[in-house]
Amino acid sequence: MRLLAHLAAFGLLALAAGTASAAAYEDFIQAVKNNRPGEVVALLKRGMDPNTVDPKGQPVLHICAFEGDLDVVKALVAAGADIDKRNAVKETPIMLAALQGHVKVVDFLLSKEAQINHPGWTPLLYAATNGRNDVIKILIENHAYIDSSSPNGTTPLMMAVRGGFRETVQLLLDEDADPLIKNEAGDTALSWAEIAKQTDIVQTIRAKINSKK
Repeated sequence: MRLLAHLAAFGLLALAAGTASAAAYEDFIQAVKNNRPGEVVALLKRGMDPNTVDPKGQPVLHICAFEGDLDVVKALVAAGADIDKRNAVKETPIMLAALQGHVKVVDFLLSKEAQINHPGWTPLLYAATNGRNDVIKILIENHAYIDSSSPNGTTPLMMAVRGGFRETVQLLLDEDADPLIKNEAGDTALSWAEIAKQTDIVQTIRAKINSKK
């Protein structure tokens, strides 16, 4: 009888522990998503893993980097979050921060030596996609490779052209981006601008090419 009582009690305790753990997980995810750094810190001290992923598989550091929630980013990194961890589509936290133009988050992750030069999509490519010039400047200051390329050979300059960001195009050209690099389809930044009939951008790129002759 004592053994049965012990096992029953153990089962109830295990169930209670599991419920408490599930509740803590849900609280942690919501604290991250709702930018509540105090709660995040408290839950981390109670044992939550800073590399936790949400129900959709997105790491919590990626969530707050995308939203630009610097204090939550700092709390997770201080607790040991992997700053170069990739999500299901191979994005890193700094790539998402760059895409959204969150300068302070990008700057902080760079101070923690987040990787920015690697095969495939890079933070510079992501920043150029949305014309995030302030982020581009910081990345270049930290030696981002100006002609980094996506898996199909697309460069930051091409992405800036695609978005029609003339100032971004000029910024990248001023940093010596190559307008004649071809992607796998044989396209260049110049050809993309010509096809899209982006007259100002075509003129800007042609002026850069002519200055090299």
